[in-house]
Amino acid sequence: MEYIPLEVLELVFQHLKVTEVFQAAQVCSTWRALINCTHFWFKRMLQLDFGMDPELESQLKGSQIYPEDTLRLLKGACLYKEDAPAFLSYVEVSAETLKSMGNGGKLTINEEQLHAASVILLCQTPTGVSLSLRSDPKSIKDLIIFIMVLSYNSCDDVSIQDSYGWRNLCPLSKQLLE
Repeated sequence: MEYIPLEVLELVFQHLKVTEVFQAAQVCSTWRALINCTHFWFKRMLQLDFGMDPELESQLKGSQIYPEDTLRLLKGACLYKEDAPAFLSYVEVSAETLKSMGNGGKLTINEEQLHAASVILLCQTPTGVSLSLRSDPKSIKDLIIFIMVLSYNSCDDVSIQDSYGWRNLCPLSKQLLE
């Protein structure tokens, strides 16, 4: 097989559906390395016309703390924007969670749904967000990324019940959890 320049591969991948890009990542390590790059997914988000808050985009681009989780967020957001039902099966979230967001509804989530909620908040602005932290989140990273995305979302009604004591995660969490 001849060598294909990465720039050409990137252009080709930008024209594939997100699910096809996921499949292409399985072909070889070179393709996987290109596809598992946040730069690729930020370009994809521009292509899908996300309209992300510039400050949030800057924070996510500069996020050296959790690069894998940021990458997962960007991949999920592109998949959600392109094919919401495929996204639901990808993250194993019920249609009820998505339905609660429809038509400007209030998003009600628990600690197991933080990743999916972060993705949904990148794509939509609900009338309200209600989060109940009753136990140890499976991934503290998911909670921090959720709080980061939520802090840049223009949602008016935010209710976070923090009975587990995660108030001191980061400066953003203190503002939102109080």
